[in-house]
Order: sequence, then structure tokens, then C-alpha cells
Amino acid sequence: MNITIIQGLVWASYFISLFFLVYWLLFFLEKKDHLVLELNKKKPKLKYFPTVTIAVPAFNEDKHILKTLNSLIQLEYPKDRLEIIIVNDCSTDNTKNVVSRFIRNIKKQEKYKDISIRLINHKVNKGKAEALNTAIKNSKAEFFSCIDADSYIEKEALLYMIDDMLNDSKLAIVTPVMKVDAPKNWLQKFQRVEYMSAMFVSRLMGYIDSIYVAPGPFSVYRMSALKKLGKFDGRRNIEDQEIAWRAQKHHFKIRQCSHAFVKTIAPNTFKEFARQRTRWYRGAMMTIYDYKSLAFNKKYGDFGMFQIPLMIFSYLISFIALLAFGYYVLKPIYKQIYNLFLVKFDIMTQLKNMTFSFNILDLEVMQLLMIYTALLITILMLYLASRHTNDKVRRYGSIYIIPYFFIYYILISILVIKSFFEILIRKKQKW
Repeated sequence: MNITIIQGLVWASYFISLFFLVYWLLFFLEKKDHLVLELNKKKPKLKYFPTVTIAVPAFNEDKHILKTLNSLIQLEYPKDRLEIIIVNDCSTDNTKNVVSRFIRNIKKQEKYKDISIRLINHKVNKGKAEALNTAIKNSKAEFFSCIDADSYIEKEALLYMIDDMLNDSKLAIVTPVMKVDAPKNWLQKFQRVEYMSAMFVSRLMGYIDSIYVAPGPFSVYRMSALKKLGKFDGRRNIEDQEIAWRAQKHHFKIRQCSHAFVKTIAPNTFKEFARQRTRWYRGAMMTIYDYKSLAFNKKYGDFGMFQIPLMIFSYLISFIALLAFGYYVLKPIYKQIYNLFLVKFDIMTQLKNMTFSFNILDLEVMQLLMIYTALLITILMLYLASRHTNDKVRRYGSIYIIPYFFIYYILISILVIKSFFEILIRKKQKW
């Protein structure tokens, strides 16, 4: 049997993908009891409430920021132990006025009189990382958190996260469980399923000290650790991922809080989605390059020996996936169109001369077996993710789930390759 280079790459991808899927499944089974205990954890009753600064970096967010701010002032946490700092990064819309009006109204209400809430305006646009650094400079709290101006935190989230911090003095960063808020079209529903799976795997990563991103929507940092790590770095436009890599390099501990739910607005058009993902993937690739000394380095444990190789493989497989898509899907379609062209698109003649033969022995049994095995494990992981993120996969319908496994990953692969070539041509990117 002759195997082409593309077929060889596809086979290699199957084997490696299956290995990682089985690894996470077996790891879940090993940690199942502990995960169940976390999910059943009762609402904590803190004896001590440390001070917390919550930064809200904002650039042209006048449509969403009020909902974000309202979710913060309603947190179940002593108001006199909270400080909210909104950093307006030279917005060109009405963000400044919307926030100023909100602050004035809040200060008039008796139940919010103890909250320290203020607005800081940048005179020039500096980017999200510098907006966060501005908030840190103006904070004297024991813990620091940030939330994107298009995200909303659930009331009990901070209570659970601070409880995790107080129970483990080695914890430097606690990350949330992110969810897509009210998805309306298929693109948003695809992202919802993706987030669900990613949050579940992130929880498992915490057990092997391999979390590689502290999501912008409401990660909590121990201020003493943050000061040792230094400023947020915005050079790659993914400061939330870069700070996590820096923390891993300095052997700081990162965990996900299973009860810290935060909702975010996912891009609802392909243009917005492409812009967001290109920024993410470009930044991630450059961060891997910046921290290449950690890769395959036993000094950094599973993060260096497992997580970084997994990330590198995930980007390589995007190239292989598109090659396979072109070889197995686009090439046959092209041949059919070309044949139609030769007969001047005489479709009826083509249909009359079309023959159909099927032999079970013609099927590549091993190839099909591996595809179906990987698909079944992926579906099982998605089911487990829905259980452990307190969400239902079919809450917003189920018809989009099948296309998710095929169409969405092709889109992702295209954007990964686009990001790679933008790095090669050194295309500039803004917040």
C-alpha cells in the first residue's frame, strides 16, 4: 500500500491526538473523586476578608460596561473591602461619560456607600496591559483582579476564589470558569462548546501545574506574587497568557476555581471572531518563542514536558488539517467541477454515465476506527465538561453540535495559519 506524505501526516496526527485525548480521559478518571468534592463544596464562610482591587480596563465599551460594573457591585463580599478601578484607555466613544454617570449614581445609594470606585482616564491609548498596570499602581490591596468590560461575574465567585487563596498560601493566581453569554448564532454557539471543553481541561491542567493562561475575565492574583512577577506585558497583546507563562517560569502555583463562573460576550460575526483569534494565536506563538527555554525542560515539570509540546502540536495539526481537507475534500470537488467543465456542464450526461460500486474491503478500517474512537472520546469529554462546568451542551439547541466538530476546526486552522503568516510579515496589531 502506497502512502503519500499527506496520508502519513494525517496518520501521525491521529495517533498523537488520540494519545492526548486518552491521557486527559484517564487523568479525569484518576481525579474524579476530588473533582466531585470540589463541585459539591459548600459556600465558604470566611473569618477574614482581605482587601481586593478589581480593575476594569476599557476601550470603547460604552455598550457593555454598565452590565459589567453592576455585576461587580453586587458581589457577595464586604463592600468596604472592595476597590473598583475603571481605567478608560482613551476611548473614542461615550465610555468616559457612561462610567462617570454610573459612579455618581452609585455614591448616592446607601447600600453602596462603602465601595471605593473610581475612574482613571489615560490621555493616550496605551493598551490593555498598561491599563492594568495603572490600576496596580493605584492599589494597596492584598489581592488584585481584573475583568474585561464585556464580561459579567456571578455573585459568589469572588468569595470562592478568595477562599481558595486563603486555604493555600502557595497559590499565586486563581482562574475562573468562563462561559459564553446568551449565544444567538452558530458562531457563538460553537464558541460556547469550545469554552466549555477548554474550561474542563483547564481544571485538569491545574492538577499538574500546567495552566498556561489567566483569563482576562476575572482571574485573581495574590498581590505579593504579582509584584514579584512584575508588570503586565502587552507586547504580544495577550497579557493574560504571558503573565501565566511568567508565573510558570518562576514556579508559581495557578489553579482554577470550580465555582467562579463568569460570562463573556463572544464575537458574533466572523470578522470580529477572526480578529480576536488572530490576536490570540499570534500572541501564543510569540509567547512560545519567548519562553522556548521552558519547552522540553524537566525543570518546569509537566508544563515544560507536556503542556508546551501539546500547544506546539496543536498549531502544527492546523497545517495538517488544512492539507488533509484540501486533499480529501477540495481535490475531489475540483476534479468533479473540472470534469463538468470538459463536458460543458452537461450534468444530465454525467449523471447517466455515473456508476456506483461499494465494497466494504475498500474502506480503510484502521483509519475509520481511529477517527470514530477520537470522535467518541471527544464527545465523552464534552459531556464530562458540561457536567463539571454546570452547563448543558444542548441548552441552546443541538443541531449545531455536529458541524462544530468539522466546520469550526477548519475555521480555527485557517486562522492559525493566517496568524503564522502575519508573524512572518511582521504585521502590526492593536488592542
